[in-house]
Amino acid sequence: MSPSMSGPSRATRDDMTANRASPLDERSISWSDYREEIGKKQDRLAAMQLISAATGYVPLPHQARFHASTSRHKLLCGGVGSGKTIASVAESVAMAILNPGANIALVSPTFDSVVNILLPEWQRICDALAQMGCPLQKNYVKSMAKSNMISGGYALFRSFDRVDNLRGLTLASCSIDESEVSRHPDYVFNTLNARLRATDANILQMHVTTTPKGLRGVPLMFHERRQLGKQDDWWTGRATSMTNHHLPDGFIDALKAGYSKRAFAQEVEGKLLRPSNTVFGEWNRNTHVRPWKYDSSLPYDLACDWGFANPYFCWIQRLPDGTAIIFDEYCENEVPVEFQKREIIKRCRELGKDPENIAGDRAVKNMNAWAVHAFPRSYFHRMRSTEEQDVMNGIEVVRNLIDPFEGPPRLYISTNIMENQNPRGMRNMFESYRWKLNREGLLTDVPYKCNIVDHAADALRYMCVAVYSDKPKAFVLGSRDDIFAKKRRSRR
Repeated sequence: MSPSMSGPSRATRDDMTANRASPLDERSISWSDYREEIGKKQDRLAAMQLISAATGYVPLPHQARFHASTSRHKLLCGGVGSGKTIASVAESVAMAILNPGANIALVSPTFDSVVNILLPEWQRICDALAQMGCPLQKNYVKSMAKSNMISGGYALFRSFDRVDNLRGLTLASCSIDESEVSRHPDYVFNTLNARLRATDANILQMHVTTTPKGLRGVPLMFHERRQLGKQDDWWTGRATSMTNHHLPDGFIDALKAGYSKRAFAQEVEGKLLRPSNTVFGEWNRNTHVRPWKYDSSLPYDLACDWGFANPYFCWIQRLPDGTAIIFDEYCENEVPVEFQKREIIKRCRELGKDPENIAGDRAVKNMNAWAVHAFPRSYFHRMRSTEEQDVMNGIEVVRNLIDPFEGPPRLYISTNIMENQNPRGMRNMFESYRWKLNREGLLTDVPYKCNIVDHAADALRYMCVAVYSDKPKAFVLGSRDDIFAKKRRSRR
């Protein structure tokens, strides 16, 4: 995140250093001696004042509380754009100042985020300190992603997938940025926490910043430690995106338009929400069921989860106001593929026209090819990337449709779908699709693949991601995006 987007306001260097002693003043002290002095005193305020004097960094209230805490473990949960990363890097620089000769590490989800977010902010602060006469960094070794310090020691920059490379090292401080992006955040935390064992360090500290994704991972770890009466050693703080008044106008309103209520509470307000047992806990019969009969004047879409043993197909009608209603479904068990094809064509012909959009699993290429040729006037959508096909991404898109932050729901099922007693039907999916439990019996953020309701969930999220989300991606037969046309041309 850039300082202009989420960083604090800037003070002038003259304001922050007006009382600096002259070099001829007997009260003056060398930079190395000053570091030793404030390090032994564990004077965090003095270190942050230096950073503020050099860069103009004036912490926002939640950032100031984060820096002032003397706990060994610190967690700052904040909404997007709340200034978490800039506070984390500033804290790492302060730890480097207070621990001369010690080693530290800065860890981020991906190498791209390390290079484009952490490192530029670190370099900006170090350069500003050097210009003020308080150099911290000797040089930076790009091939090793390593910053060597003038007093000895170094700062390592690593991504989550390279965290095991830090085993065996001795660190004084470590920072983890966006911990919950990791698939195993507790493993990353525990691996790094075990490296904090520098006997010559003035302060040993692990600090974590993240946008929470429910009561899981590192936030759950902090919550459990604090429940055991260890509040002094496990500090936690929360910040909403609204606390950063430097964000551009309209930023929060834009987030409201694209988030469900639950996602807004987590991603913007930084709240730790306990997961419900069901994936779509917001769904209920009174709100999301509507009487509906197919209207031939309106377009409809076909969502598919191909398969021989447990296929699922549903037909969805889109209203002019953007509302979508699931009005028909087919989910018979162990039906031959050819019979499935005939049933799909039969039902579409009874509706009097081809579906406007068809969405399906990108992995079943032969059925995708059949759909393209069987319905040449339809737009066929496939998940073009693993990100688009990501289960959690699709679940959040569906949740945003059934429980948007503003306005009524935009996805319903019809009363005749409610009357379907098939356990693999859409009604049972909304009511029974659950989260997987781990070995300790705790809920995870991975849906339980029961091979019953998950096929309806897959078909629905394919369609919602491809067509009903903000960025639909479609291609038609013969277009430059038609992979099947590309294959035909390559054979010629």
